[in-house]
Amino acid sequence: MNAYKKSNSSGYINLGRKSKVLPPYQAQRFWCGGDLQTLKSSLVRSSVFSETNFKSQHLIIYPCDGSNDQLHATVYFPETVKSIPLILLVHGLTGSETSEYMQNTAHYFLTAGYKVMCLNLRGAGSSINSCRERYHAGRSMDIKYTLDSIPKSLKNDGIFIIGFSLGGNIALKYACENTNDKSLKAVATVCAPINLRKTQIQMMRKRNYFYHKYLLNKMKQQYLLALGQN
Repeated sequence: MNAYKKSNSSGYINLGRKSKVLPPYQAQRFWCGGDLQTLKSSLVRSSVFSETNFKSQHLIIYPCDGSNDQLHATVYFPETVKSIPLILLVHGLTGSETSEYMQNTAHYFLTAGYKVMCLNLRGAGSSINSCRERYHAGRSMDIKYTLDSIPKSLKNDGIFIIGFSLGGNIALKYACENTNDKSLKAVATVCAPINLRKTQIQMMRKRNYFYHKYLLNKMKQQYLLALGQN
């Protein structure tokens, strides 16, 4: 895993960390193609995560932007804490720390001995009751506020950020803006929309009507819930 900074239209600058070549991706049997892989988590529930199996600590992050918003996160600790980096998980559009992909990823790394922090972006999940503003692709400063706010003991061994979808876009933006952050060891993203304009055009295609409708309805539900709480 590695983080890269775009230098021009033809290449990328390595941020100074050793890179590793990952093996070619192989889809699971019967789940070939982007559509089936996208729908799998909705069609086949596979959550194995249980909060009661791990010690946890609830954190509140106070952004230094005058908004008075409060972001919420939960840090989970493995049975045996090792001197290895903290994993920061950042959810995607309409997601939260309770999204199944967040919980499954947390479980994977916890069983491997990592500390895992599941962040609710501004106005998402348990942050919905304490935020007037909402997360979007430009809010990479919320990652900075989060990392600056967490106890030093949690980041002494460094930080790995894993971002999903829109959360991946935000994570990459943060990495490119903070190349001097020595605590940041790596950034990994899953299906991050790099070019938001092209992503929008693709989402508006007729073949993606149901994806578009699903996300739009979820966004409406979140905003109505926020209006009811505030």
